[in-house]
Amino acid sequence: VDGRYTIKLTHFMNEETEKANPYVYISPVVFTKAFFKLSVAAKKLFLDIAMQQHTETTLKRSLDKQDERGNKTHFGGMYRFLHKKYPHQIRAVIEELTTALPCTGNPLFKICKMQKGVKHTKRYTTLYLSIHSDFLCTKESGEEQHRDPFTPKATYARKAKFIEAVLQEMNIGELSADMNKFIHVLKYTCHRQIRSVIRGLRDMVDRKEGYPTKIVYTLKKLLHQTSQYQILDTAAKEGIYPLIAQHVPKERNSDREQTVFNFGLHYSMYSLRNIKKMFKNVHALLKQKFAVPVTEESYHRNYLKYQEETLFRKYAYDQGVNLHAYIALEIEMREKLKVRGHKERTIPSDVREWFIEAIDKLPQEKLRVIELPKQFNLLEFMRTFERLVRAGVTITAPDQVLTAMEIK
Repeated sequence: VDGRYTIKLTHFMNEETEKANPYVYISPVVFTKAFFKLSVAAKKLFLDIAMQQHTETTLKRSLDKQDERGNKTHFGGMYRFLHKKYPHQIRAVIEELTTALPCTGNPLFKICKMQKGVKHTKRYTTLYLSIHSDFLCTKESGEEQHRDPFTPKATYARKAKFIEAVLQEMNIGELSADMNKFIHVLKYTCHRQIRSVIRGLRDMVDRKEGYPTKIVYTLKKLLHQTSQYQILDTAAKEGIYPLIAQHVPKERNSDREQTVFNFGLHYSMYSLRNIKKMFKNVHALLKQKFAVPVTEESYHRNYLKYQEETLFRKYAYDQGVNLHAYIALEIEMREKLKVRGHKERTIPSDVREWFIEAIDKLPQEKLRVIELPKQFNLLEFMRTFERLVRAGVTITAPDQVLTAMEIK
C-alpha cells in the first residue's frame, strides 16, 4: 500500500534450531561492477575482514596453519583460505585491494600489508589488514532504509511447481509458503518420492497431529521412510529380500511386515551405491553355505499384504520366472498402490491386469535359492559383517561372520 517491499531472506536458517544464524552488515560496494571484477581471493579476503571489523582498527591474519607460537590460525591460514602458495601471489591480492575503485575513488583497504616473523625473520608470516572507513558498515537503530528489492533467481522452478501442485492436490496448499524448505530437502528426489512425502504430511493432518512445527525435520523423516522402497527394491534384485523376515513365523504376518519395515528404515540413511555393494557381498557369502534348489515355497517367503498375492506367486512359479525379478515386481506393485493411497486388502482390477502382464514379461530362469536356519537373523548378520569390514577384516567365507555372531 505504501510502496514498500518486504524482503524475506532465505538460506540463513539453522536447520537444527530452526532459528536464524548470526549475520552482519556489509557495504553495498559488493554489488558494484568494480567489486565483481576482483579475483575470488580478493573478494574472500574483503568479506572475511568486513564481517569482523566494525570500527577503524587493524586486524591480524596468519599466513600459515600455525602462528609462531604453534597455535592454530584463522581458516587454517591465509595461504590455505585464499588458495595461494607464495608471497608474490598474496602481493597480487594486496595490489587489487589497495587500488582505488573508480566508483568511490578510494581503495577497499586502508592497510593491507605482509610482515616477516619475529622468529622467522626471513619469511613472511602475518597479514595486517584494515578496511577503509568508506566501506565500514554499522547498524543505525531506529531508521528505515528503502531499497528496490532484487528479483530472486528461480531455483528448481519445475520441481517447485510440481511440489506446489501436489500440495494443492492434497488440500494443504498453505504449506507452499515454506517452498524454500521443501526445495532444500527434496531438490534431488524423484516425483514419486515427493508425492509420497507430501502424502505423509497429509496423513499427519488427517491423524489430527496438526501441521508440523519443524517442517525441515519432518520432511527429512518422511523422506527417509519413502527411501525404503529403493532399499527394499535393491534387496529384492540382489536376492536377499526374502531372507529379511524369514526368522519370524509365517503366522505372525504383522510382525514379519514390521521386520521388513525396520530393515528398510535401518538402511534408508545409507548411500544406495554402498547398499547395493553390501547386499551383493552378503548374498554371495550366504549362497556359499545355504544355497538349495528353488521350489514353489520359495515364492511364498515374503509376507502377504494382499489376498491375491498367493495366486500371483503360484502363477509366477508355474511360469518359471526368475524368483528375484518376481519379488522386485511385487515390491513395485505394493509401492504403486501405496503412492495411490490404496488402503484396502485387495488389489484393484487394473493393477491386477498390469501385474499379470508384467509377470509374463519377466525372464525365465531356474535358480538356486538361499535356505537359512529358522532362527537366523539377517539384519544381525549384516551388522556383524559391517562391523568386521570397518575393522579392516577381509571377509571371504560366511563362517567368519557366523563365528563373530557366535552362531555355529
